Amino acid sequence: MSKMKIHYRGLATLFALVSVSCISLSAASADTITLGSSTGSFAFTGNGANSVTVTTAGLTGAAFFDADPTTFGTYTFGPANFLAGPMNSNLFPAGGAAESFSYTATAGSPDSLAGTINWNFIQDNTPQPKFFGHLSITSISGTAAFLANFSQLSALIDFITNPMIGAPTLDALALTTGTATASISSGEVAPVPIPGALALFASGLVGLVALNRKRRKRNQQEPGLPATA
Repeated sequence: MSKMKIHYRGLATLFALVSVSCISLSAASADTITLGSSTGSFAFTGNGANSVTVTTAGLTGAAFFDADPTTFGTYTFGPANFLAGPMNSNLFPAGGAAESFSYTATAGSPDSLAGTINWNFIQDNTPQPKFFGHLSITSISGTAAFLANFSQLSALIDFITNPMIGAPTLDALALTTGTATASISSGEVAPVPIPGALALFASGLVGLVALNRKRRKRNQQEPGLPATA
């Protein structure tokens, strides 16, 4: 094998490893807003056909920004009324149903943000359903660390409820026309990875594919070499 081939393989492997490391570090270095238990609750009403209507007049609770856990704040979910379902594989699609959200720090910190959640789905098969959605941030202010953390104005939001009152699971409730309620137990708001990190990660994957193809081609051209996976 020529020195050029060895050099190419080394560069391709190094580039791929650096790319994967960069996106991993990007995700690991991001700070989240941690949500605590709420006052107020969600109501779930089955339609007897494997779906539930989700309603709330609004919820509030304590929260903090992980970069400064000593500074507490409050979060607020606005009113909501949407249909989730039909259930499939313990998931209730929410169809991007919208709900407002805001976070405001207290104790002198200027950190705050507000925006609109689009709910993706509710995960069930448990007495404590889990909500997953995307937060589009429409206004933000605060410290340099807070602004940099949410600079993409886009975040993933999720939370798990306390055990439901009135039904064992949403799956069971959806087959009836009964109603159950649950408040938020805990959750988080996490910034999405920066586009540059995602692009670098994709480039790394392309590098790995190209390296694998080159190895296969070399093996076909040099029969005396053992085959590689």
